[in-house]
Amino acid sequence: MCENFPRQNFRAPAPFPFSYTLTKKPENGEISDFHYSTNKFSQNPSHFTKIPSETYPPVFSPYNSPHSVEHSLPAPDNSRRTLIPAQVPSAPRFFHDMPSVPPRVSPIPHNYDKHILHKPFFKNPPDLWRIETLDSSPSVPTPEEKNKWRVHRWTQNGWKISSLEEFFQDFPLKKPIYIYVHGNRTSTQDASEDGIHLLNILPCEIPPRFVIWNWNTDRETPRIRMEYRGKAFWADVQGVYLAYFLKDLPLSQKVTLLGYSFGARSVLTALHLCGGGDYYNYRIYKPGVNIPDHLFYAILIATPAASYELMEKNRFSKVTWGAQKIIFTVNPSDPALRFYPKIDENKEKAFGVTGIPQNIFSSGAPATFLPILLNLKSHKFRDYLKEPAVQKILCP
Repeated sequence: MCENFPRQNFRAPAPFPFSYTLTKKPENGEISDFHYSTNKFSQNPSHFTKIPSETYPPVFSPYNSPHSVEHSLPAPDNSRRTLIPAQVPSAPRFFHDMPSVPPRVSPIPHNYDKHILHKPFFKNPPDLWRIETLDSSPSVPTPEEKNKWRVHRWTQNGWKISSLEEFFQDFPLKKPIYIYVHGNRTSTQDASEDGIHLLNILPCEIPPRFVIWNWNTDRETPRIRMEYRGKAFWADVQGVYLAYFLKDLPLSQKVTLLGYSFGARSVLTALHLCGGGDYYNYRIYKPGVNIPDHLFYAILIATPAASYELMEKNRFSKVTWGAQKIIFTVNPSDPALRFYPKIDENKEKAFGVTGIPQNIFSSGAPATFLPILLNLKSHKFRDYLKEPAVQKILCP
C-alpha cells in the first residue's frame, strides 16, 4: 500500500460527509453506536440524515453539586437536529475503506444562555442579584459609566434582566446586604456559581440580599507580571464603581463586603472613598463635607495589597474611616500571594501574607482590624471557604 500511494497522501483523515444515524437499545433506551447510512462520498450535504430530537442524548447539568438535574434542551429549530460533519475538500480514494469517524457535535446550541443551564440548590428562596460592569471603562470611572452596568435578578426560571431602579425600589430596609467581589480570571459563570455557593453556606440569622459584583478579569496579556499590575489597577477602578453603588444605599443599612484576591483591592478602594478619600481625584464626597457613619463590614480574603498602602497619605489611608470592622486573612502559605512583591512599587509583601502592623493606623480611626491566621497551601476561593476559621467570620 505504501508503494502505491505517495507519502504526502498519508495524513489523518477528517470526518467524511457521510449521513450518520443514532440507534437505541430497546432495553434501556441508551445510544448504542454511530453508523453511516451510505458509503457515497459527496460534497453535497443534501443527503444528510436529520436526527429526531427524541433520539438525542440527554444533557446533564455542569453544576458541580449533587443537585445537578437533567435538562432536555430544545433543538435549534424546535423539532429536529441535524448532524453535519465537517466538509473535506479532497481525500485519497483509499480512505473510503477506512472506518469513519463520528462528527463532534455539541449538545448545547452556541447561542444558548449558559447561565441558566442548571438550577442550583438553595436552602432558602434567595434574594439574589448580579451587577455586571463588563462594559464600563476599566480606566476612567466616571459616574456616567453607571449607565453601562447590567443588572440581573434571580428568579425561579433563572437570571432575569433587571435594573438599578428596580433594585432600589424593591428594597427591604430590615434585610442586610451582602456583596461578593470575585478575583482574577473569573468568568460570569464562575462568579455566579461561587456566589451561590457562598450564599448557601452563610450562617447569617437573617437571609441577606446577596449581590454578586461581576467585573472583567479576562486574561489580556501572556506576561504574568504585566497582567497582574494591570489587574491591580482595574481592581482599584472597580472600587470606585463599587463606592458609587454603596453611596446610594441607606445609611442605616448593614452592608457586608466580601472581597477575594483582587476583589479585596476593590473593597479597599471603595471603603477608602466612603471614608472621604480620593482615587486620582475621583471622589464620592467633596472635601470638607462631613462623612456619614456607614454600617460597612469588610471581609478580605487573600488580599494582594501591601500594609504600607494603609498608612497616612497612601492609596488606602481612609479605609479605617469607611468601615466599622475589617476582617482579613493572613496566610503565609498562599502560593499566589508570594509573587506580589514582583508587582508592588516598593517590592513589599502583601498583608494577606504578613499581616498588618497596628502602629500604621492613625489615632481615632473607628475601624477595627481582625486578622484570621491560616496555613493553607492554596489560593482557591472555595478552599478558603472550607477553613473553619473563615466560616465563623462570614457574617460579622
